Amino acid sequence: MKKVLIVIGVLVLLFLVINQLFINTYDGSVFSDSKEQSKKNGYFICDYIPSKDTIRLLKRTIKSPALWIEKAQQSDHFLVFFSKKNVDPYSYNFILESTNSCSSNEYLFDLAGSYQVLNCINNFGFIYKAQWSGDSIKIYVKQGDPELGWQKETVVDSLVYHQNR
Repeated sequence: MKKVLIVIGVLVLLFLVINQLFINTYDGSVFSDSKEQSKKNGYFICDYIPSKDTIRLLKRTIKSPALWIEKAQQSDHFLVFFSKKNVDPYSYNFILESTNSCSSNEYLFDLAGSYQVLNCINNFGFIYKAQWSGDSIKIYVKQGDPELGWQKETVVDSLVYHQNR
């Protein structure tokens, strides 16, 4: 009986430690899976239109990605159980749709200003969280140095996106 109580105590303690680690690494940020889903759920705000159609990289040119914003959402949780989504009244999700594979590391986008990169989803794009939504947003396109890689990143192009409400 004593051994059973010790095993149960260890399991409960292990559960609490893992749960606390999970809560400390998860900030509750949630974003829509697509623009259509965002519109359907009432989170979509507007599209942004790029100032030019293409981006110049070191060895090639790519199409400028689409950019749209939605109301940022937070997911409430108790221990490891999640409940409803709430709108975060102070933040926006900026979704930069890019076909660049997150693991390819060929190039990356950097939004000018104080943005937090939330996620990079292969074949969907980059998700940024910000507490500001303006009429225009500047994005820097960066690449690693051909010799030194990402130890010395270079801004190879930039884009300005304007709101299309």
